[in-house]
Amino acid sequence: MGLLQKSTAIALLGLLACSVHAQALEKVDASSWTYTFSPYAWAAGLSGDAAALGIPKTHVKSNFSSLSKDLDFAAMALFTARKHRFGFFADLTYIKASAGTTFSATSPLQDINVGATALTAMLGAGYAVWDHKKGHMDVIGALRYWDVDVNATLRAKNTKAIHRHDGGKWVDALTGLRAVYYLTDNTYATGWALAGKGGAKFSWDIAAGVGYKINTGLSAQLGYRALGVNYNQDHFHYKMVHKGPVLG
Repeated sequence: MGLLQKSTAIALLGLLACSVHAQALEKVDASSWTYTFSPYAWAAGLSGDAAALGIPKTHVKSNFSSLSKDLDFAAMALFTARKHRFGFFADLTYIKASAGTTFSATSPLQDINVGATALTAMLGAGYAVWDHKKGHMDVIGALRYWDVDVNATLRAKNTKAIHRHDGGKWVDALTGLRAVYYLTDNTYATGWALAGKGGAKFSWDIAAGVGYKINTGLSAQLGYRALGVNYNQDHFHYKMVHKGPVLG
């Protein structure tokens, strides 16, 4: 995907997110259920270690300045249902990105490029341990499903490139906190922090953002999210952090 196509896709998704973002924070009757659906554009890059089928474990990193080249597509969506202190939520993320590393001139290896496609789906529930007209803080528990595919290419000097494909699917159990706090009548801060394990040795998810309530049914939000995992099974190793700014 070219730079113009990538930039256009991210911009369009951001506009879509802003246009259909249901008002999650509107003060409503606590005795009734409230529902929100919030899609986001996520400019997520990769940072970590990956190994697949004979390709040695390699550290790869893509930073914000190289996202136009490394990021093919990334998006997320959050659905919530809430009644008084109780709530349920579903979170979906999709990332398709690549990163690589180049070896020194004295090494027989030239470079390694890793392309990763990661789909995650999380279902969870929470209870507000602090509930106030200004916001709330929930203790939450969740299950997250991972489906990761990695394509790795190793190039050595004076030899043919080696191409490998590998991946894994697993479920992790997570627990943590999620909070929303109104700074003014229309401006709010929100975020969450989760950690746990299961199929992975360790998994974590941190996000923070600020938003502005445009009207009763529309908000705009800007933030940052980092989603990390350490998975190691047989010949497949995926210790990676997906991180970047979020627009919704």
